Amino acid sequence: MRALGIIGLLLLAACRGHQVAEAPQGGSMQVVATLASAELGQQAMQLDLDDWLATLTAVHPDPYTRIGRAQFLTEFQAARAAVPVKADALQFYATVQRLASRLHDSHTRAHYPRASRAYDDAWWPIELVARDGRLFVSATERGLVRGTEITSVSRWSAARLMQAGLALSNTETNEAAQHEAPVALGVVLWEAGVRGPFQVQGRSLSGAAVSALVEGIVPSGENSPPEEEPKDFSLSWLDGNVALLALRSMGDVDGFASFIEDATEQLEQKAARALIVDLRQNSGGNTTVGELLLERVTDKPYTMVAEKHWRVSEEYQARVGENEEYLDATPGTTLHYRWQAEVPRVVSPRYRGPVCFLIGPDTQSSAMMLANGIEDFDLAPLIGEPTSSPPNYFGEVYRFELPRTGLGVQASVARFVRANGDATNPNPVQPDIRVVPTIEQWARGEDAVMARALEWARTGK
Repeated sequence: MRALGIIGLLLLAACRGHQVAEAPQGGSMQVVATLASAELGQQAMQLDLDDWLATLTAVHPDPYTRIGRAQFLTEFQAARAAVPVKADALQFYATVQRLASRLHDSHTRAHYPRASRAYDDAWWPIELVARDGRLFVSATERGLVRGTEITSVSRWSAARLMQAGLALSNTETNEAAQHEAPVALGVVLWEAGVRGPFQVQGRSLSGAAVSALVEGIVPSGENSPPEEEPKDFSLSWLDGNVALLALRSMGDVDGFASFIEDATEQLEQKAARALIVDLRQNSGGNTTVGELLLERVTDKPYTMVAEKHWRVSEEYQARVGENEEYLDATPGTTLHYRWQAEVPRVVSPRYRGPVCFLIGPDTQSSAMMLANGIEDFDLAPLIGEPTSSPPNYFGEVYRFELPRTGLGVQASVARFVRANGDATNPNPVQPDIRVVPTIEQWARGEDAVMARALEWARTGK
């Protein structure tokens, strides 16, 4: 996510409702709008919390897998009782999101409200990233240099900011929450009453003290012109006749089918020394894209998921389309599916040279499942950092809107078991060659993972 990504996602939510869940985390966007304030009443919020919990219980395979049911219900009742007489829609969002985060399911969450008085205030404008529990500036702007460690914002210490951000991060693991927490800091500061300009304290990479006054950004105002979004997939050529296939999204099945056939022809025609597939900025989409890719680069048997346990509910039956088995099933039951590894279909052309895949914390959802199939069936080397989510996880979402407040939310409806069938493994996808860039490498813009992949392409190890 780029420097204004937090504001961009918020505005996308404001204008498109709950579709933000599938928005790629990248780039700012230009939205010129006056967003109405949305003050909500206590009864509406409490009744919508009840509806949220009832729907979650109906559609989710097991919402209490990672937290005891009694403990969660105790926390739910406390949050319900603490709802104020009046609150802004963004405050209600935070209430629901904190509850959702306690389930530790990355696909069960709340979405930014479409209307909020918060959007007329001066928000924290700078993207931060977390490394080892510390906060760093992601891109040089507003007088702060990339790599600057932030130690406090308007008297909020970095540790306090991280703790508040973690409470809004709906992830399966603590490591994933640490990675995601900085995205929530705009909400954290606004909810705490902190507005721009922000007094920032920090330190440079050399250890020198940094102090700056940073102006905020008003989300409902006019932002800078949007940057051109990168394509979902592209093929380029690196030194040494090495090909790089950047796969950033798995949403366009038809487009990728045409692209990968043409790309494979290029790989054959140019006799590529090796192919590097970059999944590090892929938020997922459709696993069919992964199948279309693998059939062009391997003939080994594999599967990307061993089991799917699909909760049947009246709510999801109204959305599922023409799946007769699901529509005929009794609400409250679970459909169980199991798959064995299979050889990919025979296609031509097929690239038979060396292939490796780059992964990291932002290799998510269907991209994570693709990486897991590669890992469990040893299809190709994985290079980089572990994924955020584990392959044993919940997914396939049911999106709905709370009736009184209009808040968009979503919940998982299926549980997936990793490709090799080991339902007890709690770990994320692990790389074969682990490369964790140092703060200094990252701040200088050096891609240590890509450098290691090029070394692999040259040496085979």
